[in-house]
Amino acid sequence: MSAALAHSWDYYDEDDELEESEYDEDDGYAGEDEDDEEEYLVASSPAAYAAYQPASAYANQSAAYAYPGYESAWMQQQYEQAYAGAQPRRAQYISLGSIAAGIVYNRLLMWAIVLVVGWLIVSSLMSWLTGLNQVKGEVSSFGSLSGMVIAADGLPKGEVAAGAPAGAMSVEGKPSISVTKIEAVLRQYKSPAVGIGQAMYDLGIKYGIDPAFALAFFIHESSAGTQGIAVTTKSIGNIRQTSDSGFEGYQGFRKYPTWEAGAEDWYKLIKNLYINGWNLRTVDAIIPKYAPAADRNNPPAYINQVKTMVAGWRTGS
Repeated sequence: MSAALAHSWDYYDEDDELEESEYDEDDGYAGEDEDDEEEYLVASSPAAYAAYQPASAYANQSAAYAYPGYESAWMQQQYEQAYAGAQPRRAQYISLGSIAAGIVYNRLLMWAIVLVVGWLIVSSLMSWLTGLNQVKGEVSSFGSLSGMVIAADGLPKGEVAAGAPAGAMSVEGKPSISVTKIEAVLRQYKSPAVGIGQAMYDLGIKYGIDPAFALAFFIHESSAGTQGIAVTTKSIGNIRQTSDSGFEGYQGFRKYPTWEAGAEDWYKLIKNLYINGWNLRTVDAIIPKYAPAADRNNPPAYINQVKTMVAGWRTGS
């Protein structure tokens, strides 16, 4: 050790002189291990010992240099060693903190993306289901013509008539409408089925059902084939698909190769199932079963419109 430091003690002997001779300016005491050096610093000054500790190197740097009697070079060496040992640990702490923050941020970002994508999927699904329900409602009811009154010429002219013909109106009977009238009404609606007037008339005779009712159902269900699913299926009555129908299905409904085929299937359905099977023979009895309110239909309005149209055509107006 230096003479100045040795003289700060109350004793001085040859051992101190020997230790001083063994002190190297760059390497410290050649024959003294770290434990002896640490005990010496504790004995000489608690402040110097605290400055020597790596964990306190940052806070006690000035204390180490200010302590009287210590060699500046030796203390600089000790400080640099302590600082070099502490720096990696501090850098590691900062790095782990940054990584942890990045992980938290990435997880939050991931969940945010998952929620957004999930919301988009659910919204798309709900929109699709809403559109599907609208299509079903349109093809199973009168659609945009529902609630309108049908004038004598068979065209919609306003609100529902105040009163349809009184009494029950049977669908059975001979034709009360001519082929010419059927074709005229189809042209007024700009129907793609123009030309089936004769087939509709002949089928009425074949099945014993007045073709005026077939035409009225056709207009009510799809505005004579110009609206809804009937544009594709060529169905005059938007008949639901069944496993034994013998026809191709389309979105839950029967699809026909021609308008004539669609018209005949309607006649067969009314004759075989409603009349012969369920003994339902009047408009008032058939329509609540044919177009139930549970399927978003309005049976009273449906009945009113069909009876009004048929009554108008029968009077020749």
